[in-house]
Amino acid sequence: MKAVIRILFLCGIIVFTAFGCEKDNSFINTTKNAEIIDFIPEKCYCCWGWVIKVGSDTIKV
Repeated sequence: MKAVIRILFLCGIIVFTAFGCEKDNSFINTTKNAEIIDFIPEKCYCCWGWVIKVGSDTIKV
């Protein structure tokens, strides 16, 4: 029974990591002027807590 629960748990983690995070690659290889403006130590489910300003946009990564 424990083995089945472990397999289901691992499958859930794989599905969550593959589809649970928003992936927006609009800044990749195009950003030349970005500034780290804040760090939030509490991690959300998908980001590490960095707040970055790119132009007039602010993103949390």
